[in-house]
Formats: sequence, C-alpha cells, structure tokens
Amino acid sequence: MGAAAAGLSIASTLFGGYSKYKQGEANESYYNELAKESDKQAPEVLKAAKSNVGMIQESGSRQTQEVIGDVKGVMGSQKTALAAGNIALSSGTAEDIARDTFNKGLKDEAAIRYNADISAWKTTTEARNKALNLESQADAYRKAGKAAKDAGTMGGLSTLLGGVTSLFK
Repeated sequence: MGAAAAGLSIASTLFGGYSKYKQGEANESYYNELAKESDKQAPEVLKAAKSNVGMIQESGSRQTQEVIGDVKGVMGSQKTALAAGNIALSSGTAEDIARDTFNKGLKDEAAIRYNADISAWKTTTEARNKALNLESQADAYRKAGKAAKDAGTMGGLSTLLGGVTSLFK
C-alpha cells in the first residue's frame, strides 16, 4: 500500500471512529432531554390531580348542601300537607313521615360524599401511577442514553482497531 493510500486509510479510520463516538454522545444527549421532560411532567401531573381533587370535593359539598336544602323543603311541604289534613304534627304518622324523609336525605348526603371521595381517590391514584410511570420512563431514557453512548464509544474503538489492523495486512 502506498503512503498516500495509507494516509487516506488512516484518515478514513479516524473520521469513522470519531463519527461513531460523536453519534453515541448525540444519542445520549437526546435521551437525557427526554428524561428531563419526563422528570418535569411527573410533578405537574400530581399538581393537576390535587387541583382536580379540590374541585371534586367542592362539587360534592355543594351537592350535599343542595340535598339538605331539598330535604328541608320537602319536610316543610309535608308539615303543611299534614296540617292541612288536620293531622297533628306530633302524631306517630307525622313523626314517621318526617323521620323517613330525614333518613332518606341522610342516605343521599352519604352517597354524594362517598361518590366524591371515590372520585377523588381515583383521580389521586391515577395521577400517582402516571407520575411513577413518567419517573420510570425517565430512568429508562437515562439508561438508553448511557447505552447509546457506550455503543458509540465501542463502535468508534472498533472502527479504529479495524483500520489499524487493515494497515498491517
């Protein structure tokens, strides 16, 4: 092999090895940026869930107050109807009707609170799971970046060794 050919072979080998090394670094940088984005999203997901839970609980509270108002209105209407029918409000029948209406109101109130609590729990749990997934994804991106850099380094070294070997054939 002539001197010019050997020089070109060395230059090509060096360039090829360096290119593979730099490609590995570029891939690592790309994966690290993906990891940063996932790391940034995890707390945002939890913050949004906290806000949503607050709205869910406020809505449940408003609905509960509406049920209480409705029950009081129904009980007032019942008292008026009983009085119009000449039924004493202290009679057993009047008390049974009032107690039944009140208990149904309590059940409605409890159901609303239960549903709000379940919805809030579900929102919180889903957000925690999504945040954990984002954190796991960030770790996977970092590992992929390191693997890409290592592959680039090894590819570059392999190219250099292959080029040096070919000079001695």
